[in-house]
Amino acid sequence: GLSPWGNPLTVYLDKVEPVADGPLEPQLEWGVRAEPMIAAAAMDHFGWDLVKSEQVRHAEHSFLLSNPDRINGDGEPVEIKTSRFGDGWGEPETADIPQVYWVQVQHQLEVLASHRPGVSTCWVVVLIGGNDFRRYRVERDPEYLAAVIGPLTEFWRAVESRTPPPV
Repeated sequence: GLSPWGNPLTVYLDKVEPVADGPLEPQLEWGVRAEPMIAAAAMDHFGWDLVKSEQVRHAEHSFLLSNPDRINGDGEPVEIKTSRFGDGWGEPETADIPQVYWVQVQHQLEVLASHRPGVSTCWVVVLIGGNDFRRYRVERDPEYLAAVIGPLTEFWRAVESRTPPPV
């Protein structure tokens, strides 16, 4: 219920009947196009060496996947975002990011930490309004997985049994 781009039914349908590649919505298209540029800026501004990440599967819960935008030299995930407006983005260098991205970051940290327990930080870099470049540091919340694993498991069982969620 947090995502402005989908709901449980659209996620379910994406899992059971993936749509063939086609044109992206403009906001997504330009975010994808801007990602390499923002990654290059992060390397310049913060002295990072960034590499693209491969998809990672949780060691215990195999239906949980993570695909961070980049990984820095310390093995920490780096998420790259664009935003038209600064709404929901707090002071740089804090963990004050929009909730929809906070949940995404916690999910990725859980999956990555299942293989490398020392991974506890995700960096989020965002370009707001085309010229406001910011960095945020989000720490892994040790209570996150316990709070969401039940509903996530139930949702995945629905996917496997082809039982759509209510509209």
